[in-house]
Amino acid sequence: KAFADIKPHHPDQIPTKNSEIVKKRLEYIKEGGNIWQAQKNGKIPDEYRLKVKTLHMSNIYRRIHSQEPAYTVTGSGGGGTHMYHWSENRALTNRERARLQTFPNTYKFEGSKEAVRKQIGMAVPVLGAKIIFKAVLDTLAGKKYKIINPSFGYIE
Repeated sequence: KAFADIKPHHPDQIPTKNSEIVKKRLEYIKEGGNIWQAQKNGKIPDEYRLKVKTLHMSNIYRRIHSQEPAYTVTGSGGGGTHMYHWSENRALTNRERARLQTFPNTYKFEGSKEAVRKQIGMAVPVLGAKIIFKAVLDTLAGKKYKIINPSFGYIE
């Protein structure tokens, strides 16, 4: 799995203290799903349902899917916007979130737990930046490289 080589001694591998109500809500949310889907399907008992009527953000109490790309890692928010583990009833640690952003396990962030969460969420994925910078530098150097046409169609 994606987090298999993350060890307890790695920087920022500190579990979030989730309340009992958060843990109970997560029990009813399937892998890759969110609280709104669980509520719509009638899977959550009334005492754990959210009573919000106007705002239904897709990332509220959303679990990542273990076999699909993760959704966007964000750097702020609360109230259920932490990324949640696909099978454990808990939020991801900052180290796990950093892994999704392709930081190495040994990378050390500075600041409080919330400051680190913001740094990770505001970061460009390390390996993505590497690919982009290499392409820019190769272009500026006049190097030829393979062009891959987009698979989602091209609009002129």
